[in-house]
Amino acid sequence: MKPLPSVSGKAAAMAACLLLSAPAWAQGNYYLRPHIGVSVVQDNDFDQTGVATPSASGDGSYDSGFAAGLAFGYRYGNGFSAELDWEYRSNGNDAIAFSDGTSFSEGDIASNILYLNGYYTFDQSIAKLRPYVGAGIGWVQEIDLDLESGGVETSYSGDGDIAWQLMVGAETEVARNWRLQGELRYTRVAGVDLEQEGGAGRITDLDYDAWTIGLGITYDF
Repeated sequence: MKPLPSVSGKAAAMAACLLLSAPAWAQGNYYLRPHIGVSVVQDNDFDQTGVATPSASGDGSYDSGFAAGLAFGYRYGNGFSAELDWEYRSNGNDAIAFSDGTSFSEGDIASNILYLNGYYTFDQSIAKLRPYVGAGIGWVQEIDLDLESGGVETSYSGDGDIAWQLMVGAETEVARNWRLQGELRYTRVAGVDLEQEGGAGRITDLDYDAWTIGLGITYDF
């Protein structure tokens, strides 16, 4: 089952307090930024229990998919900005294979992650584009791997891991209070453990590495 959009109340409250208190020590503006992009999840290796024969290792490859999210942030007026960002990502399975010959070619891998991101946007523009760089740390609400064979789907999911990401991009003003961004983003969650829903199977030590080529549209309040 694909993860449903949800967030950690404690993490969201802490990040919201940081953003809402921003005017106390800087002069800038709040913004809202929906974003969408093409998602590429890298091939990975993992261990398992109860999915294939004992001691059989697995490896996965994935089709291109999509990522979409919504960010609420604050620009401090000195090039720096911070935001709370929720992102959903989904990629179809190309092949999930185990060393004993067990394989699955249907299903998908998906995630919900809540991030606290920081950016620096450079003053110098190039052809009306202002480059920026960023980094973020995230809390994994859920990573879900669905394996399907013969019309039967088995889901493995995990949560609570720490994610991190790096971003580079450029933005341009398209109208008053509106900015358009193009961005390349790398995301990593290391050593993910997934539990079978309604069963005893486990997929362990899976590294979730993803690239996103995306677009965002920002409205400044």
